Amino acid sequence: MRNFSAQKSRSKQVGLKMNVADLRQKNRMLRHNCKSRMLVGKRNGIWTVTVFHGEHTHQLVKQIGRIRYYRSHRKVTEKDFQFIETLHNQNISIYKMMGCLESVHGGDPRCLDFVKRDVSKIRTMLREEVSQ
Repeated sequence: MRNFSAQKSRSKQVGLKMNVADLRQKNRMLRHNCKSRMLVGKRNGIWTVTVFHGEHTHQLVKQIGRIRYYRSHRKVTEKDFQFIETLHNQNISIYKMMGCLESVHGGDPRCLDFVKRDVSKIRTMLREEVSQ
């Protein structure tokens, strides 16, 4: 059996230099300097488009499974929210909740309009409601 208390962690060893190139790269979606935009204003009670630039500097996302990672496209429907609330009241883990939601929506995780982080935030919100 080894004595772990006598060993120092690698980060505390004297003279050990970290290689910055070894750092983990996060999986991020790239931001583009896209100038496309649309401004909408209300004039005389009627909504009108005042400015529209439709040219994108990047390809649009066409893969259904990747669209849900964009913050603007993520949404939890009222039905899904009630189902998550029911599972939360039964003390089901987030991992199992996602599995249940996937099977309700056809068994494919790409069919969901939200990600695990959204379910986690809903659970946190439900816990805070109970504690107040």
